[in-house]
Amino acid sequence: MNKYTIIIAQVCAVLLALIMLILLAIDGGVIEADADGVPPEVDTNGLCVVEIAETAEPEYEMYFTEADVIALARMLYGEARGCTVDNQMKCVWCVLNRVDDPRFPDTIIGAVSQPGQFYGYSPDFPVWDNLYAVALDVLTRWSMEKQGADVARELDKNAVFFTGDGTTNWFRSVY
Repeated sequence: MNKYTIIIAQVCAVLLALIMLILLAIDGGVIEADADGVPPEVDTNGLCVVEIAETAEPEYEMYFTEADVIALARMLYGEARGCTVDNQMKCVWCVLNRVDDPRFPDTIIGAVSQPGQFYGYSPDFPVWDNLYAVALDVLTRWSMEKQGADVARELDKNAVFFTGDGTTNWFRSVY
């Protein structure tokens, strides 16, 4: 090896050692522990791993059963499978408005299977995952609303009727 290469390598090694000593002197040479005496967890890049504690959401009681979700998904299959998700959510809200209205049956199964109503409902219809998810989302918010939570409602509480053409449904409070 060339003698200059050896000298440059030695100077670099000394500079690196000097930098490390300075960093240790600034840092105190010790990793400080948290208040509980445990040093922080460090990832493979040498960065501290920070866990953010999320505030707990309030617990809500759910006012529906699995059978209710399935019945609404089947109603959506018959009444709104070609509609937008927003329109499908409105269909579920319309059924729930009926459950809350004294003029109609007070159960979800009773409302969707009431004779002469929801011609698109059949207990033999399939349950599509996307329609199940829509029904579950609206039912969850409906349960939360009943317990005082402010939820994003897609439909006015008075809308208990709707008609449609297979791609869009129109909602109203009077027949």
